Amino acid sequence: MSIAPDNTISIICPTAEMGQDVYTSLPLILAEELDADWSKVRTEFAPANPKVYGNKHRLFDGAQTTAASVSVPGYFMPPHLAGRGDSGNDPVEYHQETGQVDPDA
Repeated sequence: MSIAPDNTISIICPTAEMGQDVYTSLPLILAEELDADWSKVRTEFAPANPKVYGNKHRLFDGAQTTAASVSVPGYFMPPHLAGRGDSGNDPVEYHQETGQVDPDA
């Protein structure tokens, strides 16, 4: 995620848009937490890098893939926690490394 000086928010979407509306739902989770102007939210497709963008859902075990309607459940926590910004650790990095929610968040 990045926020430009003009308050445009860019979020990297790690999965393909294949009918699950991930290009809307994942950015919307972040925008909602930030109380952002939806017209200033942009979505970018993530490069292929499962170590960084892998889905921690139990069906995929860290693979970067789009299937089985688990894109939103598998990637819900990173934009949610990043938008909240109430953790001493980087919540996105913590989730990507552990696949768990920071208990202090």
